Amino acid sequence: MADFEPTLLFGVGAQKSGTSWLYDYLSAHPDCHLRRIKELGFFSRSTERQARQVVERFETKLVRTRRKKTGFNLAERRKLRERIRDLEEWLGVLRDGSDAAYLDYLNKGRSARRLVADITPEYALASPAVLTRMAALSEQTRFVFIMRDPVARLWSAIRMAGLRRGGPEPDDQAAFAGNLLAEHAAEGVSNLDRRSDYADALEKLTAIVPAERRLFLFYEELFCDPTVRTLCDFLSIEFRSGDYSRRVHEGLKLSLEPEEAARLRTRLAPQYAAAERVMGRLPEAWMR
Repeated sequence: MADFEPTLLFGVGAQKSGTSWLYDYLSAHPDCHLRRIKELGFFSRSTERQARQVVERFETKLVRTRRKKTGFNLAERRKLRERIRDLEEWLGVLRDGSDAAYLDYLNKGRSARRLVADITPEYALASPAVLTRMAALSEQTRFVFIMRDPVARLWSAIRMAGLRRGGPEPDDQAAFAGNLLAEHAAEGVSNLDRRSDYADALEKLTAIVPAERRLFLFYEELFCDPTVRTLCDFLSIEFRSGDYSRRVHEGLKLSLEPEEAARLRTRLAPQYAAAERVMGRLPEAWMR
């Protein structure tokens, strides 16, 4: 390992707002060292129950990864072996539970690269105490929070849930997404609303993280050289242009009815107001 302290980046959200693209961009960057697991969830374990759930989630991932078949493609087989090794090591870190083990995991194999990262959107839900602990891990800690138009973000999350949990047929998936939207209209779905709570995340991050160590971005402005240059300058890494045409983890191709969009806009009005208050403006796409 190099004898200098690398930048430690936390990508803390928001869900469905480009964090997978950010992970892929940084993973391919020569100045950065990211392990093969995107969402580590180390700081999502505030209770024994949550800690157990995180371990169980990764145990399931490991079992499924071991069952994957790659045929005779040597490159794919090597990647699969590396991912299995990363998962095994990561489960050891979770069972250890110490910050030292966590940092050792992020830095293993880093060599002279200048940045390590943990891109876990659900960290935006962390308590002030947990965020304070994260910020204190290093003098080089940085936080990036990406916001997407709240209505578009929520609808994207619902469509992704339909794709993942709605059954094997497109009609089943669409019905699942529609039912989830109807449930949200009737009484609200706590996790969906929590994931949409920009006001809470922005308040915590601005109170806990010094201005020079945090960066707030708009998803709608992420995929271009000027924004990526800003990101690279913030992280003290060399500017490299990104693949701005690539989108990952897209959900079902479903349209949101105008009346539902209006309902969600009303429900999420405090989130638009919070983003505008902190950023001083809203993107044109949000205003439309």
